[in-house]
Amino acid sequence: MRNRPMIWGVFTVVLSAASTAHAQNLRLTVEDAITLARRANLASLASRKEIDVARAGVKRSEAWVPSNPYVGVGSTYRPETGGRPNIFGLISQEFELGGQSGPRRESAQSALRREKSNIQQEELSLVANVKTTFTRILINRERVSLARQTADLSAESAHKRAEEGPATTSDRIDLNNANILSARARRDLAGAETTLEDNLDLMRRLLDLPADAAIDPVGGLDTKPIAVPALAVLVERAKNSRPDLQAFREAAKVADAQLRMNRRQRIPNVTVSASYSRFDKNNYFGGDLGFSLPVTSATGADIAEAQAGHERADLELQDIQKEVEREVRESWRAYTIAAADLVSYQDSILPLSEENVRLQKRLVDRDEANVIDLLSQQLEFLGTQRDYLEVLERYTVALNELERVSGGSLTESPGTKGDSPAKN
Repeated sequence: MRNRPMIWGVFTVVLSAASTAHAQNLRLTVEDAITLARRANLASLASRKEIDVARAGVKRSEAWVPSNPYVGVGSTYRPETGGRPNIFGLISQEFELGGQSGPRRESAQSALRREKSNIQQEELSLVANVKTTFTRILINRERVSLARQTADLSAESAHKRAEEGPATTSDRIDLNNANILSARARRDLAGAETTLEDNLDLMRRLLDLPADAAIDPVGGLDTKPIAVPALAVLVERAKNSRPDLQAFREAAKVADAQLRMNRRQRIPNVTVSASYSRFDKNNYFGGDLGFSLPVTSATGADIAEAQAGHERADLELQDIQKEVEREVRESWRAYTIAAADLVSYQDSILPLSEENVRLQKRLVDRDEANVIDLLSQQLEFLGTQRDYLEVLERYTVALNELERVSGGSLTESPGTKGDSPAKN
């Protein structure tokens, strides 16, 4: 694709005078925003606590015995007989004979890996949200600039038509249309400014900044479409690297370990006890071995529940694998279409629209057209630039989404540089 220096090359945000006037503004590149979001986003911080919970589960599963030892002591004394009191003591410990500790540890470790994968997926989504919001802030700044230019030109066009005076009914209709266009341009300007503020509010929320914090996103968007891998390659990459898919695999391992542990619980635990007592100056030592009879045991129900959980985890894993493939296919198609639209605007639509403005200006210079015709052509060009911003936003959002669903960045750096496409 050819690089065009004026309009359709690379898009750089032109900072407004209002934002640069505030030295206290927090200037952020997209990399800065991503770093800050990872460190400060409250939802992300809260989710990471699940890892601490899972680590506690691993530590709990490493116990050698299922419970703490039981110790009991006591004494009896009859004052009327005198002498030393009778005393007794007991210590007992429960042991697992079925080998439940192994599956229990496996389950806890898989649960920890599952939570880590969940956090990685949430971080991917957070990064995608930050990049998309950052993109929309940059583009909406340009929209505000274009809307302001459109409002000014529309007002100028309506004013010149009014100065000429409507000589015919057709002229009156043209004047009315010019006033309608001017009113719509003012409305569009207000809408663009509101949308920009909404995007800034969302960025503050993602970065956990105060609602009134002055932030100044800076940087640009690379408008040259990148060559992404083939669809089959992206699908395979997503299946191998998507953290949420890995989380489902670990969940299946948790369910499998839970099923094996419940099956081993059919072998009852054994309790070993040792005792000592002194009665009437005689010492007695003893011990016993005990286990519970499975008369009212819920082991069968536990196994059935674990079996159902195991089968459910397998089905969920199969489902998410198919859903991941569908997401990649959908995102790949959206990116392909958006990239083609972007190239079409850069190579054809924008240059032709700009050429029309130059040609119309020549006609005005030769007195073959009037200023109103030139203003109309300039308004048409501004409309084409607004359409280009829509295409550019759609392309950038599609790229961010394709990166998210395929498991990671497809470019070396999310931030870029270049010239603004929204120029006269």
